[in-house]
Amino acid sequence: ARATAWVRVSTSSLLIAFDDSWFGRNAVLWHVHSFVWWALLVSAAGMLFVRLLPGPIAACAAVLYALDGAHNTPLCWLANRGTLVSASFGVLALTLHLRFRLDRFRVGLWLSACCWALSLAAGEYALCMLAYLVAFEWLGARDAPIARVQTLVPAACALFVYAGIRTLLGYGVAGSGLYVGPDEPLRFL
Repeated sequence: ARATAWVRVSTSSLLIAFDDSWFGRNAVLWHVHSFVWWALLVSAAGMLFVRLLPGPIAACAAVLYALDGAHNTPLCWLANRGTLVSASFGVLALTLHLRFRLDRFRVGLWLSACCWALSLAAGEYALCMLAYLVAFEWLGARDAPIARVQTLVPAACALFVYAGIRTLLGYGVAGSGLYVGPDEPLRFL
């Protein structure tokens, strides 16, 4: 029973356990921990914007992204920190994938795959970032279709492992009128 309880722990639960063991009851440090993840997310998004946009527009996009009110909930609600973690690794994965594709940074594809795995491990928010990856390969890449599909294989492997583990462990939601999980693909889309 103990092993079963361990594998059912979420990223948010693990991060709260980390906070408790390192920071005790000091709630300020718990929130600083969330702020560090938010800063990583904003920095990663800034790197992506610099990669894709002209300098002044990238800077403006980074500032607007940092100030976006959508970050308030995951930044303030400690149990939602997994959103920041998942998005941080997802943005890093996308940036590394672009470095692989546009700069021929060979290690970028495998570093990207590792970041996809970490992003998926932190939450289903990674699925949103994977949509950007597919959109880039479908619409932005200029080589043969088979080459585009091949570059998606490492991320797809991470996704299939995630989906398999999620299914085996019985994760997901049922009967919620508010939340629809990826285990209901048509409703989720």
